[in-house]
Amino acid sequence: VGIFGSSISATWLAAVLQERVAFFVDEDSSRVGQSHLGLPILAIEQTPVEIPVLMPIRRDIALAINSRLGSIHPKMIIPPENCA
Repeated sequence: VGIFGSSISATWLAAVLQERVAFFVDEDSSRVGQSHLGLPILAIEQTPVEIPVLMPIRRDIALAINSRLGSIHPKMIIPPENCA
């Protein structure tokens, strides 16, 4: 999987998923092309569309991001409604 973001919640999720994480995705152009936890940070346009991208962020923010970027990457996984 990929993980959206490269900050605290993304780092936590990567620690939980360990070797199952292939890359991070970030909208911050200064982070794209860098690495985080030894994995590449990609722009959404660079991500393989067949690999799901988990979004460890508030649901309302994830929905807004998905409405902007979901047509570029159709497998962005939004947190369920019952997540705080």
